[in-house]
Amino acid sequence: MGLARSLAGLATAHLVGTALLSAASIARGTAPRVAIASHALSATSALFTAALVYAASLGASGLPIAAALLAALAFDEHREPVFAAFPRTWAAGLVALAAVVLWRPMTPTCWDEFVWLGKARLESEGFGTGVRLSLDPHAHLTPQGYPTLWPAAAGWFAIGADDLETLTAGASLVVVLACGTFVEALVHSASTSRTRVFLLPIGIAVGAPLVLVHLRSTYVDLPLGLLGASLFLTLAREAPSTASVATFAVVLAGMKDEGVAHLAGAVVGAAVVHGRVRGLPRAFAFAAASGAVALVTWQLALSAHAVARDHGNFQPAFSWFSSLARLGFAHATELTSWGAFWPAVVVSVAFSWRTHGPHRLARGLAVALAINALFVVAMLVCGPPRVRAFAENGTLVNRVLVQFWPLAAALLLLSGAPDDERAATETAGESP
Repeated sequence: MGLARSLAGLATAHLVGTALLSAASIARGTAPRVAIASHALSATSALFTAALVYAASLGASGLPIAAALLAALAFDEHREPVFAAFPRTWAAGLVALAAVVLWRPMTPTCWDEFVWLGKARLESEGFGTGVRLSLDPHAHLTPQGYPTLWPAAAGWFAIGADDLETLTAGASLVVVLACGTFVEALVHSASTSRTRVFLLPIGIAVGAPLVLVHLRSTYVDLPLGLLGASLFLTLAREAPSTASVATFAVVLAGMKDEGVAHLAGAVVGAAVVHGRVRGLPRAFAFAAASGAVALVTWQLALSAHAVARDHGNFQPAFSWFSSLARLGFAHATELTSWGAFWPAVVVSVAFSWRTHGPHRLARGLAVALAINALFVVAMLVCGPPRVRAFAENGTLVNRVLVQFWPLAAALLLLSGAPDDERAATETAGESP
């Protein structure tokens, strides 16, 4: 019953998003059948609703976020592809992936799930309760100062239920949505043949056990990485949708502090793909502006309510950088967690780039990964000692690597693409 209730919540969000996005598409001149079919088969529709509801949960201070989303929708010039040609192998693969995510005990199985689901439960006390208590310095929520969209979305999909089964199902469906956006972004990428794009990430996931573990948990790290990679792949296209990229940007900023790094990496990396700064598609401005509005809105709310930030209290320890490098190498080469994934990424990229030279999409992915890595290094080296203690104790570095996995998987794929497919990437992933 818990999963059925959460599915009903997801379906409601999806229908609302489909209606809003389809109406805007039809107003731009898209045929109603194409507009409705496109958005009905897109995971972004439900995410668009979640982003709008997140803005509403912030009250009056969320109006700028809602305005940014609606402006992106109004000014979207994107013409939706006809999804009747959606490959059956992709559809079957996505269904199988959803089954993997949902085939789990609908109760917390990992320690951090208790934190996220505890916050999700707050929505059963009334809409926006999670925001209200997160902005109450006397409520002592852990971690302090974190954005609220992730646990709140799980609570919204649970439609006010106050039981672990329904809340866990709601959070798992958010993971499914993130998987759906990533798969969808890969479908529309002209980087390589669709069969190869479909099969290789699945093989990589099987070879990286920790990714499968995170698929079947309600931790935020993998969904955050999937959405960041989705934003990159969408922006890298010739005609990206402003509504889609604004949705991704708001959700990234609203899910976790690291979402800002994923946003910056996607925007800068995709600009490298396009090979220019001036004349970039309008979607770049909407992605950057929407993410900035969401970030500033939340930070101003924290300051106004005198709420401490879990990642605040900077105490630089530059001498610790060597320890971080040692920890990163030890985690990335740990076979029971990652198999041969990270060594395969390094070897494949080095061999391919030396033989053929990097194409623009691969260069953009590398830049996006580098920006994410620099952000993490800066936060660990310059942040509070408690964060470095988490890294030393082994509870942090692997989760960061999970966030990097989607971009790294795409980079591994593109670096190994045949020459005739590599040439196609120079078009920056033109839409079908």
